[in-house]
Amino acid sequence: MTAIEFRCSGISRAVLFCACLLTAGPGVAQTLFTDVTEEIGALLLGSRSTAFGDYDNDGWPDMFHTESVLAIRTRIALMHNEGNGRFANRTGAIEATVTGRKKGGGGIFGDYDNDGDLDLFVPVGAWKGDGPGLNKLLRNDRGVFHDVAREAGLTDSLPTDNAIWLDYDRDGHIDLYTGNLAGSMPELRNRLYRNNGDGTFADETTRAGLDVSLQVEFGGSNGGMAAGDFNDDGWPDLYVGCYENRNRLFLNDGEGGFLDVTTGEIGDIGEAFGIAVGDLENDGDLDIFQAAGGGDAASLQRSLMLLNLGDGQFLDVTEAVGLAALGEGQALGVGLADVDNDGDTDFLTGFPHFLFLNNGDGTFTDATARSGIADVALTVSFGDYDRNGFLDAWFGNRGDYWTEPFGGKLFRNNGNDNHWLQVELIGIESNRSGIGARLIATSGELRQMREILGGKGY
Repeated sequence: MTAIEFRCSGISRAVLFCACLLTAGPGVAQTLFTDVTEEIGALLLGSRSTAFGDYDNDGWPDMFHTESVLAIRTRIALMHNEGNGRFANRTGAIEATVTGRKKGGGGIFGDYDNDGDLDLFVPVGAWKGDGPGLNKLLRNDRGVFHDVAREAGLTDSLPTDNAIWLDYDRDGHIDLYTGNLAGSMPELRNRLYRNNGDGTFADETTRAGLDVSLQVEFGGSNGGMAAGDFNDDGWPDLYVGCYENRNRLFLNDGEGGFLDVTTGEIGDIGEAFGIAVGDLENDGDLDIFQAAGGGDAASLQRSLMLLNLGDGQFLDVTEAVGLAALGEGQALGVGLADVDNDGDTDFLTGFPHFLFLNNGDGTFTDATARSGIADVALTVSFGDYDRNGFLDAWFGNRGDYWTEPFGGKLFRNNGNDNHWLQVELIGIESNRSGIGARLIATSGELRQMREILGGKGY
């Protein structure tokens, strides 16, 4: 057996569930995914907010989502993975509701209180909702979720569209960055809430240098967002997609603040409603795909694959890597993940649907025809729901807010003969969820880096 070297940055413990070869051959050409929506025994609501997470620590990833269609009221849903290919409705374990058409968007799992189980943050007042509302912070108490937003100090009534977790000050407690937007409230700003470590949060937006208008008409942002170490200095940075304005890159100064270093193509006016972050070339740094929400050449709303050159500099390589089909056109529901377990990062879009497989050198080949997916979606999430070592894809809805059916789809990865390594991070001095930690594994000449992200916005 080929030796595997494994390292983890950040102070976290790695628990190995399976230590096989990271990669074998290219695998047999076959249909990659199968629609199992009718087999799992659960109703998948039409949603812009999909999240996998093992909320009861039984080793099987569960599913949380909030409804985001226009025609009916908002509902939330928690589906428990039974470990046999089916899910059971456990929505009753959430002692909170999102009333009317408040539209909970961008729900995210994260252990904010470091007690060993995953909590939930659910934004309220998203696009096409009926106005601002109090966001939901759902604390997990042995599998039952209680809304503790008020006691945690998250009392701002804002039209929040998206949110991400990050430990921006590296104190071992995950903090919260929210995207807030409304056409009638240009004074709005996105917010950075520092986790005080005692179950409460403090608004540190101004002190951190993030009290800036991202869009003239709307103030804040409702595009994709991501926190990751984009300049490899060990501190989590912020990338924020903005509607009809420059997208922004804020680098962490390591002293509690952020610097706007938006230059060149990273600041493209691209309506970056979707964000995907990953290492395209296995060179050890984070690259970015920004998905335009309404792309056309005339308005310069382009979807771009941005290659990380280091020190906050990025290069548009969209056409060079074989993604020209996405360059001038709308793209939503984007994700970077190794779907065929060949050791490199592949690329999936929900709307329009494309699957591009990485050739091993950071360039891509269109494999949409054999993806096995015929649907479209505005959001895509990855998770290994059946624990076979291959990432499955959850399509949040059918790509249409107005026309039934609204429901989502779950696509099982059919797998191949390639191998896999599954790792669970448990923070010791860092945050319990391991958000921000980097894992580096080498097998022969192959070297892979994966950074644990705390959500990606839209």
